[in-house]
Amino acid sequence: MPAGRPSSYTEKKTDEICALITQGKSVLEISKRKDMPVQDTIYKWLARYPEFAEKYTRARECQSEVYAQEILNIADASTPETYQVDRLRIDARKWKASKLAPKKWGDRLDVNATVASTVVLNPDADEL
Repeated sequence: MPAGRPSSYTEKKTDEICALITQGKSVLEISKRKDMPVQDTIYKWLARYPEFAEKYTRARECQSEVYAQEILNIADASTPETYQVDRLRIDARKWKASKLAPKKWGDRLDVNATVASTVVLNPDADEL
């Protein structure tokens, strides 16, 4: 017989977790709900169940869209009195979105840049 409590893992539970993540909730926030597993259990499920890990990854990518919309909402509601705090709130969401979906929101560096050069020869010169 296995030791410990039986796992409460179900597809329905993982769908609920992913839906909350998509809405912008963190694993810490989710784990504080009475009907949800503790944070450690959620992370163990991610390691143990590939199907949950896949849904979780997609939910995190969707969560980046929530942060992008929040950035626009904050910017639109900003006033001269609140712009300093609003800038901090926007920067925090930009950072988080760039970590959740770096291909979409991260800083892009083009390391494959090419440089073109042209050599002009003077037909009257004896040497280059």
